[in-house]
Amino acid sequence: MSHDTTRDKRDSQAPLRVAIIGGGISGLAAAYHLTKPSTNRPPCKVVIYEATDHLGGNAYTVQVDLGERRDVLLAQENTATDDPAPARPFTRWADLGVDDFNLDTYTHIAAIMKDIGFTAYRPLEDTASFFTRDGSKVLTADNELRHGASNPQVRIPKALDEAYQAFMRAAAEAVGCPHYHRYTVQQFVDEYRRKHPDVATLVDTLRDDLLYPRISAMYFVDDSGPEHMPLRAVMNYYILQEGFKSGAKQAPSPKRNYFVEGAESWIRCLAGWLEDNRDVSFIRNARAEVRATAGGARVSLPPQAGLRGNPPAEHFDKIVMATHADDALRAIREGVTQDIADILGRVRYTSSLAVAHTYAANLLPADRNAWRTYNVTIRKGTAMKPYRMTYVMNRLQNDAAEWVEDGPDGHPEIKTGPYNRFGLPQFFVSLNPVTPIPDEYVLRVIRQPGQTPGGYAKHFSEDEQRLPGWHAIDEADDRASTWFKHNVLDFNCLDAQEMLDSAQGGDHDNLYFTGGWCKGAGLHEECWLMGEHVAKRVFGEPGDDTHCFDPKATSDADYAPRGRRRPELSAGSRKKSRNQTVRRASMAGMLVISPASRASLRRDRSSERCAAVSPARPTAARARV
Repeated sequence: MSHDTTRDKRDSQAPLRVAIIGGGISGLAAAYHLTKPSTNRPPCKVVIYEATDHLGGNAYTVQVDLGERRDVLLAQENTATDDPAPARPFTRWADLGVDDFNLDTYTHIAAIMKDIGFTAYRPLEDTASFFTRDGSKVLTADNELRHGASNPQVRIPKALDEAYQAFMRAAAEAVGCPHYHRYTVQQFVDEYRRKHPDVATLVDTLRDDLLYPRISAMYFVDDSGPEHMPLRAVMNYYILQEGFKSGAKQAPSPKRNYFVEGAESWIRCLAGWLEDNRDVSFIRNARAEVRATAGGARVSLPPQAGLRGNPPAEHFDKIVMATHADDALRAIREGVTQDIADILGRVRYTSSLAVAHTYAANLLPADRNAWRTYNVTIRKGTAMKPYRMTYVMNRLQNDAAEWVEDGPDGHPEIKTGPYNRFGLPQFFVSLNPVTPIPDEYVLRVIRQPGQTPGGYAKHFSEDEQRLPGWHAIDEADDRASTWFKHNVLDFNCLDAQEMLDSAQGGDHDNLYFTGGWCKGAGLHEECWLMGEHVAKRVFGEPGDDTHCFDPKATSDADYAPRGRRRPELSAGSRKKSRNQTVRRASMAGMLVISPASRASLRRDRSSERCAAVSPARPTAARARV
């Protein structure tokens, strides 16, 4: 990367001006770390451009209408009526996207919550039910059941549970070994089965009824099926989100918590704190276009309705792209190097539909007593449509929760949430529901005037609308549903993550990247760590990567150091893939390649043409074979 002489010439107290494109958790994390006071850094002024009208990205909370609430206790609060059970409108919040975190493993998120004074979270009930739609099989995971009865007839048998826990401990240990760096889930399952023939039948059962259905319900899986996912991608999620550890003698008991009033309450608290305590400002509904050249970094916005001409471009010292990889490629009009285009082009996306409703048929076990927090369908065959799950919101966000607070006399008291009352409606959130939900069962959203549905519904491009299952959601639609984009965490994406650090800064040390696609599975803890990492890179400091694969010294021929290995493609194939990515973007008018990169690209194209008309001669080694 070229050295940043601009900062050397600037007065040491002049603020570094940084634009962050994207107001999700990754953008907020970058803003927090960029503006953190330090005696070794210049002060920093940050402007965050968000394309939608809400911050938080996939943290999306809605207020839903649950009808009229009738409760005899309300009469005690309203003495003006003689009605023994007065009625009043009853609303409830629900998260359609991000909805919980693990307090044990989200150590950085826990620290920042403490720092900004956010305490509005409570323990959820971490239970699961695995079932077939025809009702022939139901298995409940009840180790964390707080309220209700655990039926031995449907509870996961002890032998199967022990086999599952042993398998998961082995998988958690394996991802730290370079030998398994390129393993798929299926490869590891097959190897584990060969090494443990005494439990082969149990391994088959846990694979088909627990493991594959659960992986298919992870947001970063695509239609290729759970068996083809990278082992380390899946286990990274299990370790961070669900607390699995290598060498553990007991089943994990993660401290999973939900956000009181929804995940957006945490996002609002963080954004408000940044505005009040740091030099951070926000511009919403801003479809920013970025140019990062030797002359500087600029952010421009499209023409505004009712105004002539374009809004003036804003000049910055640095730009941080905190968006999806494909959105970044579209937004950057100048400054994309070949390496950046190659990295961004490796990341694929899929879509998911989230719906809040009261319809249980085919989406939950037929036996209501087997309903759990997370309800996953068992489907035969490995090529299953991914990311299908139904949450019982009364268990996920409040109803089954208990916590301890100091009472009026100073003694601890057990508390339960205000929604924990007999007779109040049960409702659900389904992700990619396996059967259509009748419209009369879909909950309605209560919005403030002028508020749009949120999510990314109205901002999907024509290419994105070709994603599986797409249908448009109108701005006037009041149904509690929305679409989300998720990057597919395949080997190409993992390779892009490993390659990214060497491309940070671009040709002119003024273009950087962060986001859910940049680190692990894009959980909030990983996004926060990536925000810290990119802030260090902006200031020219070495970054660290505490949650990425940590290779050990090895002579394994299948392993190469991180950042250098691109295993799927040969050198010629990589070059072809990179050039195709750049050409597609250039033809669409999305970006401008720097002169140096364009000259290199011409050389690459010339080499490709020569290869096309001049068949390569076999090398001596190939001839010997």
